[in-house]
This record gives sequence, C-alpha cells and structure tokens, in this order.
Amino acid sequence: MKTVGIIGGMGPLATIDLYTKIIKYTNAKTDQENLHVVIDSYPQIPDRTKYLKGEGENPLPYLLESAKNLKKGFNVDVYCMPCNTAHYFIDELRKNIDAPFVSIIESVFEETKQYNFKKLGILATDGTLLGRVYHDFFEKNGIKIENFDEKTQSLIMKAIYDVKANSVNFGAKVFNEALENITKNNFDLLIAACTEIPILLPYKQYDIQIIDATDCLAKNVVKFCKE
Repeated sequence: MKTVGIIGGMGPLATIDLYTKIIKYTNAKTDQENLHVVIDSYPQIPDRTKYLKGEGENPLPYLLESAKNLKKGFNVDVYCMPCNTAHYFIDELRKNIDAPFVSIIESVFEETKQYNFKKLGILATDGTLLGRVYHDFFEKNGIKIENFDEKTQSLIMKAIYDVKANSVNFGAKVFNEALENITKNNFDLLIAACTEIPILLPYKQYDIQIIDATDCLAKNVVKFCKE
C-alpha cells in the first residue's frame, strides 16, 4: 500500500476536505482497505497570495520543509497539496522531492476536458491569478480562462478569507454575491480553484457548473495509489 503525504494547513478546513474526499474515492469496505495518509497540517506556512503580491515571506522553504519531514518521518510514496496558489511553486517542489507529486492543476485540467462550455472562469485567490497558476498551464494546452471584473474578484477573495477565519456563513453570503455577478456575465463553467471554495459549494444558490478542484485532486491521488 502506498503512503500519501499531504502538505496541508493552507488552510486547515481545506485539508480536512481533501482527506474526506480521498476516503470517499477509496471506497474501502474495511478500515484496512483505506490508504495510508500522513497529513502535515502546517498553517504557519506564509500566505501565498501576500508573497506573490510582494507583501510577505516566501512560502517555498516552508513547503520544502513539510515535504522533507513527511519523507523523513514516513517515507511517503506520493505527495499532494490542497492549496491551489501554492502550486505556483510546483516545479521547485518536484525538483527537490524524491517522489511523485500529484498536481491539483493537472488533475482539474483532465476533468475540464469532459465539459462543454463557452466561457470558463476560476474562483481563485489574487495570488493564483498573479502567478498565472492556472492560466499558463491551461493556455499552453489550448483552453482559455476569462478573468472576472475587479468587484467580483474582491468578493471571491473575501469569501475565501471568511472561510479561513472559520466564518463559513459570512463567506457563503459573499460567495453568492460573486456568483450573481458571474452568471450575469455569461460564464457557463467555473473551477473552484481555491481549496476554501468547495467548502462553500453546498450554499450555492445559482445554477452554474462548478468543477471542484479538491475533488479532482482526491480522485487522482486515489487512482495513483491503486494503480
């Protein structure tokens, strides 16, 4: 049985959400059929968006520390990371880690190919947009991502940070304000491209297709471990 190492804590609720979805897709009939999962919930990793805005400390050394601790302590066979913005550093992580790393971005891209859509948007942090974490990979592979207007993006950021502050109800209200603007602008497919956003999906009040990036990552982690 392969051991999965999760570089987590960005934020804690998002980490729990990934682990819950890994269990769902494992579809085990006994405790023993579940994957061996080791979680390093490390909320002290500096804010990724602040760094990409030039306002904070570089998270990369902390991400590498987490990865190396998982390898040293548990000899993990595969890594994953429930933080979309932190995937800005995935090339550096893969260079410095002696094990496969399942990417949330690549996982979502494969899922997106199953949808018919005309206008794709991502529900993401300012850092994910600034770092072109999705834009570069998707455009290189022939899929265009449209950005939202400034007001809508500010609502998305507020909703994300409400979840990080354990204020899910407030986040849900703001999230639906953002979705109202988005639907008026003819988007027909969205990616929940911040791992706090899936926590708000049960509160969604608008009929628009949303791909859950965390869900895509969980499926691919389980698939990797079972192959």
